[in-house]
Parts: sequence; C-alpha cells; structure tokens
Amino acid sequence: MIIQWKRLSLAVAGTFRTAKAVRTNKETLWVSITHDNTQGWGEAAPIDTYHQNLESAEATLQHLPKFTGRDPRDIHDIVSTLVEHSSDQLATVAAIDAALHDWLGKKCGMPNGAIAGAESGRSAATSFSLGIDEPQQFIENVRRAEKYPILKSSWVPARRRNPCNTA
Repeated sequence: MIIQWKRLSLAVAGTFRTAKAVRTNKETLWVSITHDNTQGWGEAAPIDTYHQNLESAEATLQHLPKFTGRDPRDIHDIVSTLVEHSSDQLATVAAIDAALHDWLGKKCGMPNGAIAGAESGRSAATSFSLGIDEPQQFIENVRRAEKYPILKSSWVPARRRNPCNTA
C-alpha cells in the first residue's frame, strides 16, 4: 500500500467568519492510497481550532505506522490503529479512511455510498456551515443555502426583551 499526498488550496464561496478566524480559502491535503493498480483518494482538511494544520497533517502522514503487507480492505483495523497512533490529527485519519473507502469502491466497482450501506439512488443529507456575519448578510446567506437540508451556525440573534418581564 503506497500513501502519497499533495497540498491543495481551495477558494471558499465567500468570506467565512468564525469567532477565531476569517477565511477566504482553505488549505487541504489530497491523500492517495495505491494498491494493486488501484488508487483511492481522500482529503485532509486540518482545522487550527483543533491544533491541526498542513504541517502537522504531513508530519502525521510521514510517521504513519507501517502498513506494508496490509490489505486496504481491512479499513476498520487500519483506521483504529491510526486513531490510536494519531488521535490529535483526526482530519488526517479521516483522509486515509476516505481514501481506503474510495479504493475499495473502485476495486469492487461500487459507489462509496453502497459500500457504506446507503440506499441506492439516495444521497445522504449534507450540511452547510454559515459563518458569523451582519444580520442582513446572515439572512441572505441562509436564503442562498436553502437547498441544504441542514444548516450549521454559531450565530445567535441579539437578545430580545422578554415581553412577560414588566420590570
């Protein structure tokens, strides 16, 4: 099993603000696993909030336990070992997990969803994250995200006076 990676810079759809950062792009790692002439891909999106960055992700990949002779079909055992070895770098572990699933799907001629047990023809619900913004812009961002069934946000509207409180 050969594991390789490369850096990739992705532009976000618009400025994304959190309490800790303002982002206009996201640096990720494309991770590939090659075995038996088949290549699977995963993405590591390290988050500095969790003390992860590209350098820590690459260091994790460079110092992985040796998987020489391991069958990529042993996804559970491989990922469990990685979680034990690199519990502080779970974005990188997730990339390897995704690459193993992608590899297995390609090897078996099945979509990843089928391997994960999803119903054929059904897409999994996905979420859309909304950053912190001015109220009117936030409302507009919610409108633009209406096609997503799940919205994530840490924005809380200003406190309103309790109408029952007469004090």
